[in-house]
Amino acid sequence: MKINIKIFVLYYLVSILFIFTNLNAKSRYNIKVGMNYSSFIGEKGNLEPGILFGIGKEWRIVKNTVLSCGILYYKQKTILNNKTIKPGYWDRYCIYVSKYNVTYLVGYLGIPLLIKQYFSFNNRDISVFVNAGIIFNIYAKDMSKKEYLGDISIGTLSEEEREKYNFDFRFLGIGENGSYFGSFFDPVVGLGFVWSRFQIEFQYQRKYIKWAGFIYTDKELESYNLMFSVNFQLFKASGGAK
Repeated sequence: MKINIKIFVLYYLVSILFIFTNLNAKSRYNIKVGMNYSSFIGEKGNLEPGILFGIGKEWRIVKNTVLSCGILYYKQKTILNNKTIKPGYWDRYCIYVSKYNVTYLVGYLGIPLLIKQYFSFNNRDISVFVNAGIIFNIYAKDMSKKEYLGDISIGTLSEEEREKYNFDFRFLGIGENGSYFGSFFDPVVGLGFVWSRFQIEFQYQRKYIKWAGFIYTDKELESYNLMFSVNFQLFKASGGAK
């Protein structure tokens, strides 16, 4: 029987989360909600807001340093206009190229695992923090789509030029199954501000997308995440990690 490796890792990480929950009293939870803007590196597109929400948990390691983990739902979106997509069959005798508007829209579960460092001020209710780590991505749903704009003629090109025509993207070929294939874990860095039980956090995330919406992209997607959090079951510690 084949085991889906992503489901296995998700189960493993969630199990660790609950083990820490039961063993470590010096911890706190937070509810997160926010938005993100995403774009493919090297591509000019229309920035469209996405959403994110979920729950997180922090464990104090030493002093103002904590381990942060959680389960969040991310929906990332960007639109690429006026792109040529190579069809499954293409040779020197083809004289028309189709153009599309491509909407990348994918929702997935993410499990961030971050090291967070707090820096406090004289007012113990106010602090700032920086964090860095990785996000484990568990695929949820690919909602990407394309809008056909029309054809352009390349009949004036030579047969060799038509055969080697430089397309922006291509449709999936034989053996490339599934509508979506992206990186399993992504690097992320961030910083934020804490006031009492409330947090504002900004994150920068990079994600490799091999294909989405049955279109081969082979590009990195960068996302800027803005999150608002409310902490509860706070633990007391010196400095910002209270």
